[in-house]
Amino acid sequence: MQAVVRREYGDWRKLSLERVPMPKLSKDQMLVKVEYAAIDASMDHLMQGDPTLVRLMLGLSKPKHIGVGQSFSGTVVDVGDTQGFSVGDKVFGVGRGTFAEFAITKSSWITKVPEGLSMEKAATIPVSGITANDALKLLPPGAERALVIGASGAVGGFLTQLLNQRGIAVTATASPGKSEWVRLAGASKVIGHDGVAKLEHKVFDAIFVLGEPTP
Repeated sequence: MQAVVRREYGDWRKLSLERVPMPKLSKDQMLVKVEYAAIDASMDHLMQGDPTLVRLMLGLSKPKHIGVGQSFSGTVVDVGDTQGFSVGDKVFGVGRGTFAEFAITKSSWITKVPEGLSMEKAATIPVSGITANDALKLLPPGAERALVIGASGAVGGFLTQLLNQRGIAVTATASPGKSEWVRLAGASKVIGHDGVAKLEHKVFDAIFVLGEPTP
């Protein structure tokens, strides 16, 4: 099969498209045919082995696993010894080395794609969407106003939508080229990153910092 791989730590320039063997399943694993794979911030950190401490798990001098990518949507082709899924199920979630034709996952890492959700959109949810949903737990009771710094990123985009759905007025930061997209996501006010210092922060019930505000 074909897969995007990295033989050493580094940025996107260290990636290559290669033909590699099909993954072999262990007892608790499943095999999926990948339809879409999504990029998230954690993927960039893992590729670069950053922070350095993670290399204790990933491999000190070079990656133990050459595969790239986590978030995906696809079709189950082999359930192995796992329960709850069948061959042919349309699923999305987290896998190992998902920038490939086939990838390994586990039943606890995925769920079935609900009716009405496209496979393309489903692939973007597992890492960024779940992170944004978890961030909602930080909201104080009765929150009405929130500031999202870095709203045009993957997590920020999901978080802005989720806050808006809860009826919370969102002030968001974004670069000029992404301002309209952030408004469409549900922000009631969009400012540039250099405008954060001018805000009266105490008027917000919650402040989420998802990106470094630079001029």
